[in-house]
Amino acid sequence: MQPNPLQPQPSSFNPNTQQAKQKKLIRLIIILAVVTVVVLILVALLAPKDIANEKLSLALARHQEISRVLDEYSENARSAGTRQLVANAKLVVLSGTADLTSSGVSVSTAQADSVKIAGIDDTLLEASRNNAFDEAITQFVTSNLEVNAAEFNSVKDSLSEQHVEVVERLLNDYDSLL
Repeated sequence: MQPNPLQPQPSSFNPNTQQAKQKKLIRLIIILAVVTVVVLILVALLAPKDIANEKLSLALARHQEISRVLDEYSENARSAGTRQLVANAKLVVLSGTADLTSSGVSVSTAQADSVKIAGIDDTLLEASRNNAFDEAITQFVTSNLEVNAAEFNSVKDSLSEQHVEVVERLLNDYDSLL
């Protein structure tokens, strides 16, 4: 018997074929997601690391932290020598911050958090109460500037000409201050 083209034909609906298509689509999506994650991880691992710019950013973050501490606690200095050190350190740090920023160095929030010294505020307040503030602030300033100087010296050869000029100025300022 020939099917009548004018008569509706019963459909051969198979619910298993629909489920099979959905399973294939889900597998494809999962495979694509896994491949994407693997590619992103490989790109992140194989990307060149710019150590020099990272160290410049950390130095800038240290400058910002030193500036914050000096602004907050500079009035606690007792001796004329410490007051002079604090005033000179403020100038060096603010000048260095401006120089680094104008040469394109920036600081991420993570970098700024990484250079903060845990408990420095409490330490300086306690030192102020115990008449040991001058030694504490001097140690804070010199240790942070010495770390910056060491990092600048370690990357100076791999910096751009513009950054080398800024770093050399900062190193000269640090030497005159310390």
